[in-house]
This record gives sequence, C-alpha cells and structure tokens, in this order.
Amino acid sequence: MSLLSQRDREVSITTFNHYVDFLTSEIEFYEREGMFEDPDYIGYKSELTEVYALLNWIKLEYFKHEN
Repeated sequence: MSLLSQRDREVSITTFNHYVDFLTSEIEFYEREGMFEDPDYIGYKSELTEVYALLNWIKLEYFKHEN
C-alpha cells in the first residue's frame, strides 16, 4: 500500500514541473550573464538533476498505479 494517492502524484508532478521551469530559467539567467562561478548557479545546476530524478520516480509510480 502506498502513502501517496494518484491525485497526490498528479499534484506532485505538476509542482515539480513548475519547479523545473523555475530552475531552468534561473540557470539560463546565470549563463546569459556569465556567472558560472556563482554559488547559486552551481546549486541550481545540481538541484535540477535531483529534481529530475525525483520527478521521474513519481512519474513511474503514477503510471505503475494508473489502473
């Protein structure tokens, strides 16, 4: 039995997609400005990878429990 309902998974997927958009726009800003050594830029880059991993896991769970 899972602690998350399908609706919880849907909301989580939507939320993480919005967060991915935010992180991507922040990364693009830092790259446009050439601020590659900024700690925020470095943090956003590593966080984006982690968020994608979590998002993919939630999507797998969502489709596994779809029926």
